[in-house]
Amino acid sequence: MPKNGRISKIPLGNGELENSVTALTGQDDQLWIGTKKGLCNIQIASGATKWYSINAGGLPHNSINGLFADRQNRIWVTTNSNTLSVIKDGKVSKMAINPGKGNLILGPVTQDSDSRIWLGSKGRGVFVIQSDSVINISSQQGLFSDYCYSIVHADNYIWVVHRGGISRIRPTDFSVRTFNNFCDNGFDHQFNINSVGLDSHQKIWFGSDKGLIVYDPSGNMLTPLPPVLSISKVSVNDIEKEVTGNRLSLPPGSYRIRFDFIGVSMIDPGQVSYQYMLKGYDHWSEITRSASVSYNNVTSGEYTFILKASGAEGAVSKDPLIFHITIDQPLWRKWWFFPAAVSILILAVCLYIKWRLFSLIKVKRVLEKKVLIRTEEIQRQKDEIEFQNNLIGNINASLTSSITYASYLQKAVMPPVELIDNLIPDNFILNRPKDIVSGDFYWLAGKNDKIILAVGDCTGHGVPGAFMSFLGIASLNEIVNIQGLVRSDLVVSALRERVIYSLHQNGSGITRTDGMEIAICVIDPAAKSIQYTGAKIDLVYFSDSKMEIFRADHFDVSASVDQSLNFTMQEFFYKPGDVVYLSSDGYQDQFGGKWDKKLMRPYFLNLLYNAHKLPMNSQRDMLEYNLSEWMADCPQTDDITVLGIRL
Repeated sequence: MPKNGRISKIPLGNGELENSVTALTGQDDQLWIGTKKGLCNIQIASGATKWYSINAGGLPHNSINGLFADRQNRIWVTTNSNTLSVIKDGKVSKMAINPGKGNLILGPVTQDSDSRIWLGSKGRGVFVIQSDSVINISSQQGLFSDYCYSIVHADNYIWVVHRGGISRIRPTDFSVRTFNNFCDNGFDHQFNINSVGLDSHQKIWFGSDKGLIVYDPSGNMLTPLPPVLSISKVSVNDIEKEVTGNRLSLPPGSYRIRFDFIGVSMIDPGQVSYQYMLKGYDHWSEITRSASVSYNNVTSGEYTFILKASGAEGAVSKDPLIFHITIDQPLWRKWWFFPAAVSILILAVCLYIKWRLFSLIKVKRVLEKKVLIRTEEIQRQKDEIEFQNNLIGNINASLTSSITYASYLQKAVMPPVELIDNLIPDNFILNRPKDIVSGDFYWLAGKNDKIILAVGDCTGHGVPGAFMSFLGIASLNEIVNIQGLVRSDLVVSALRERVIYSLHQNGSGITRTDGMEIAICVIDPAAKSIQYTGAKIDLVYFSDSKMEIFRADHFDVSASVDQSLNFTMQEFFYKPGDVVYLSSDGYQDQFGGKWDKKLMRPYFLNLLYNAHKLPMNSQRDMLEYNLSEWMADCPQTDDITVLGIRL
């Protein structure tokens, strides 16, 4: 080792590669020397040496590109690879930096005031190790070049040296400013690898092919002003809009909105950086120097465009520029549209049926009057009675036709077969009303990439049950398709509130038991999960030939129970090929058989077990056949609905 102020030559080995020094750093009484054949550690006091290489110590490569001793007494090592090594207490740890596409070779290393490690690279810019994440800053973010020769932390900035220029990065927001004009003599400086240093006065020294360049931060005493922001143009569907103030209102529609803006900086206009966000549409953008932005498919809603800017010296806009946009909702998307339409439809059906009943009563009264007047004319009375009987028969037929038409309306508000087959191709529906119209209903919708499925059994059957089914279907359409609820227990709770409100069940003299039993399933095909909530309707589930019954809550959707009772949501995962059944109690309560008794639930579950492996159409045929055989000559007891799906 050198003594008495003399310069001595210290060979590191016998070969040319061992003596080819590529990087140096010191730590306490140790000297770390990077070569083309590994890393050499020299104890200055004793002269003892220790080598680290691929074979000794586990370095990823023998050619050393960069060395740095941090404040935690760790030595950071980069080699001709994408792997960063760190040496602590003689032990080597490694971390691979994944650049995405292409190869990566790491170069110089430094540390900022927040103890983050900054890495230069050969062709991929700068990498920042922050906690468990790695941030890449390249020429796309304003770096002078993606090839980094040296790197140092000084004056609260990261200084990156390239072949023909210097990049200065602000660690707080990663904004970049570049320099390549250093002297007035017109010479271009070509900087050398690992040739930057920081002296005790915090001056930065850069080594080039034309000598040294020094930067003194103490000479920069001006307080920079932030850029002055303004919006120069707002375009809607490529048509410029005249805007007064900071607000723009648009009619319903889908728009392409473009903002052109400018940030005026007197120091270096070309170095102004922007960051923006359209609140209600997206999040904050990356920092960019582009002075325009476009947003596509902007639909009804309230939006706020927020713009910030920073100048070359890092001065950031204190108050961001704000611009408001309002796009009105179309009529059919307003909350009251679907309830109003359904209410008008129900009112029209009720008025029509009442008018027909009034006509029947009026004709009947006329008939009675004629019978009293013509008692003496027996033959004419007979003829008249026959005539009136025929008339009544026609009226009854007309009334039956009206109710039949109401059944068409009921089927129309239920989901079409095409929608069901599109969302759940492998299915069957057994729906057999006791009368022309039914108090049972089924319902299905797609929302937020989920499938919502329901089977309901309303109080009563025939026309009263049909009215309740209209209310149930309309309420589900509003709750799911308009309000956007897709959690099964919340949907059933909202349905209970709608039924109580619509039937005024909080008033006196109103039957509080009117309502419905229902089962709601929310199927998530992506997660292969099912949410289930039942109000007196169980879910029967088959998987790998095993049957599982998910029990419903023992109260229905009405005001007959304590409203503080919450419905239960049960969630489970399924496999392709599993089968789910939802049904009203009409099938299992049907009278028939040898002793004219109910079919009962165990027999019904046994039918499902025997049928669940069959194709869905065959399952429906099997259930139809068994029901007909069981009923024989017995009348149908209740509305019957069985829905089966194979997942």
